[in-house]
Amino acid sequence: MTGSGFDVRTDRISAGDWSAWQQAREEIEKAVAEAKEIAERVEAKADFTALDKATRALQDHAFRIGVIGNFSTGKSTLINAMIGAEMLLTGVLPLTARLAEIRYGPSDRITLLTENGVEEVSQEEFNERNKKLKAAEEAGKPVDPAIDYLKAIIELDRPLLRSGLVFVDVPGHNSGFSSHEAIADDAMRSCDALIAVLLADAALGKVESDRLETALLDLEHQSVFIAVNKLDTLRPEQQTELIAEFPKRWARFLDSLDLPSEIKEPLRDRVYFIDSFNTLQRKLGRSAPDTGVKEFARLERDLAAMADGDLIAEKLDRPRRVLLRQLADLQRTIKDQYRLLDADAEKLLAHRQTIDGSIDKLERIASEIRRTCEEAGILRACRQSVRHAAEIRFTNYLDRLPAWARVGRADRPRPDGNRFMRLGPHRVRARIKLIAAELLNRFQKELLRFTEELASRGDGNDGASRPIWQALQDTYDLAEPALYEFEREIARMWQEVLSDPNARPPVADLRGAIQDLLKDFTGIPLEIQPVGVTTLIMRNVTERIQEIFLRLADPGGSSDASDLLKAVWELQQEITAGLQQLASVLVGTDAEVRNALDELLEKYACRAVAAALTDGTGNVATLAERYAANAERVVKNRQDALLGFLHDQTNRVRSLYDNTVRTVEAGLEEVRAKKAVLLEDSTRLTTLWSAFEEAR
Repeated sequence: MTGSGFDVRTDRISAGDWSAWQQAREEIEKAVAEAKEIAERVEAKADFTALDKATRALQDHAFRIGVIGNFSTGKSTLINAMIGAEMLLTGVLPLTARLAEIRYGPSDRITLLTENGVEEVSQEEFNERNKKLKAAEEAGKPVDPAIDYLKAIIELDRPLLRSGLVFVDVPGHNSGFSSHEAIADDAMRSCDALIAVLLADAALGKVESDRLETALLDLEHQSVFIAVNKLDTLRPEQQTELIAEFPKRWARFLDSLDLPSEIKEPLRDRVYFIDSFNTLQRKLGRSAPDTGVKEFARLERDLAAMADGDLIAEKLDRPRRVLLRQLADLQRTIKDQYRLLDADAEKLLAHRQTIDGSIDKLERIASEIRRTCEEAGILRACRQSVRHAAEIRFTNYLDRLPAWARVGRADRPRPDGNRFMRLGPHRVRARIKLIAAELLNRFQKELLRFTEELASRGDGNDGASRPIWQALQDTYDLAEPALYEFEREIARMWQEVLSDPNARPPVADLRGAIQDLLKDFTGIPLEIQPVGVTTLIMRNVTERIQEIFLRLADPGGSSDASDLLKAVWELQQEITAGLQQLASVLVGTDAEVRNALDELLEKYACRAVAAALTDGTGNVATLAERYAANAERVVKNRQDALLGFLHDQTNRVRSLYDNTVRTVEAGLEEVRAKKAVLLEDSTRLTTLWSAFEEAR
């Protein structure tokens, strides 16, 4: 038959076998392509290297036997002994740098496959090239392309080779050259059978055991022969011990592997205690001990027996086994992915249920905080306390208006114009409004201090009332347990829906800065009409006279004669003071005129401010009620801000939740789609598996 452009014997393969071979190879290649397609679709991290090498080996009908082992175990000598010729270089140092195939040929010749094609060389040139390759490698220098090659094909006419067997001389493992390791590993994947050469004085160490385990399990090699070489290097008693104990060690090693008995049992007897050098010397007609020669002959007989069997079936069987292993791995991957997808779906559903429960919990907490604040009557108590404190304080402020006016007199700007112009109605009105504005400004400042007292946190030692602060504190105390639960739940929800363990939502600040309580007390309207100074004095006298007559006209009043006399006396004093003020205004010095005029106008300004603040009633209750209502509104705004915060956070989480639900639904749909693909691929793998099991 013909393979890879090199002649091998064809008289043992019939036309029917050739057709069956072609069909089987095409089926394997098609199955490999389909397996790769499935692996890519299910995103399986599958390594097809071994399968690719085993499949590529089907391009040639020759049955390759790789001779593997550590360097200087006698691999090349073993092959030389098999063919009865010193075709391959041997030595105690690594000498095999490239693959060499020894196969059947009608005449002896050596052909090198190079980057540029095929080149035939003599034995001497072949040996010389290998020495130069070895020297370049040891020196760490680049190899001259003129001497380098990819693989050597050595053709000989030998009985074992005529049967279709091809021996592959492989660079040794552990030689210290990475290129040797790569070539050796590649040969293990592509060869159809293996002869593992072990040293008699260190057989089956850890590295060799791992290599054989890979060959038997991962690479699905069944035709493996263990050649314990260089037996003659041991003393007789050591040879006896090795021959007695090594088979037991080999048996224990095989028993440690997960291999079926039909594969494991034949391997137990494939151990050969040989000496390749002695055998080669004997075949070359040279004198040599007979140690290991008989066992070498047994190895040759077993190889010949294998060659006399169905090599085509044997060659096809390993790629099928590797393919079946790959299919089984893919099937496990699909099952694992199927389980993971089911777990993902379950987790997504649980995730959605958790968020559903949390949304309900957040809304319940917000409602509970609102209900607690309403039932506690905090706003009502706050309003009452503020009103009571304000009535006391505002009464004090009204009583202090004249004193405030006197204090501000020194800093008040001088009136313009001459003394007679200053007494005109419009000038008097403007002066009164100026004084009233001073008083309102002072009132606003005092009111601000009062507000700060009510809203500040007391230290508990001054006995002062802090109703606004207390209202906010009471609200916080009532809401704190539920608020803590809310904030903890909202934080957990953020981490859940954002899948971020460090996610932190904003926290409610109920006890922050107090809102401005004075906005309703700015711009209080003053109704001041144009009026002259004489008219003001007469108006004051008239008002006092009216008071006296009202007392006289009240039959049920409590005023007695002495009260009336006192009132008349006060009226006389008022008239006298007014006339004196008027005289000072008319005939006094400039300083006396200004002072007398402001003193007169301050009284009217105080009355105007008091009337404006009390809506003309003179009673501060209305003003205090307005102030208390404003304080209540501020506290309510703070409570509403808290509830608004809870509402906003709930809505934000709900928005995140809606996005999460959509993600969950998309995830579930993706899971269902992937599961459908996996189910389809699993069915295809099962079909492939069944077909190849039947083919085997």
